[in-house]
Amino acid sequence: MNTQLLWNNLVLYSLQVGLLVAVAAMVPALFRLRAPRARLLYWHVLLAACLLLPQLRPWRREVVVADVQLSSTFVAAQPAPPAARAIPWSRIALLLLAAGAAGRLAWLGVGLGRLRQYRRRAHPAEIAAGSASRARLLLADEITSPVTFGWRRPVVLLPARFPMVLRSASDSDARAGASAYRAKMNPPINVTAEAM
Repeated sequence: MNTQLLWNNLVLYSLQVGLLVAVAAMVPALFRLRAPRARLLYWHVLLAACLLLPQLRPWRREVVVADVQLSSTFVAAQPAPPAARAIPWSRIALLLLAAGAAGRLAWLGVGLGRLRQYRRRAHPAEIAAGSASRARLLLADEITSPVTFGWRRPVVLLPARFPMVLRSASDSDARAGASAYRAKMNPPINVTAEAM
């Protein structure tokens, strides 16, 4: 596939996704969809639809159709004048797009690395156990607001200045917040959405 055709396909795909999301953003308001789980499911379905668009309407491919006729003639060869080089704008645009995607993935990786450092430096919060949630509560010195992350091993990082709040709150309240967050935020889907 040549770069011009690839660029045209990406532009058309982006326009389709933009139009689909713009129209779909109005639907929850029109149907008064207020339940968080229903809204989350709606946006997950929309994300899947956006990712499956190329399967529903395949990208254009280069098709060569020609009649072949052969003839032979001898012509005196003269050197051709040097052709003017055209600037490959579609190739430049694709390279910029790829560089932007690589930069965004690198930024995401740096963020995940920082979260990992925060988790390693944090110490457990001392509150009573007794919740069915798997989320670990940790106190971290480097953060200024609560951070919840993790899918397989969920963690709630709280600023180190929160011990007084932790003593007054029950363990189940804090862990229930983490469970609600995990129910709301599905990391594999979020990473896919972030990568787009």
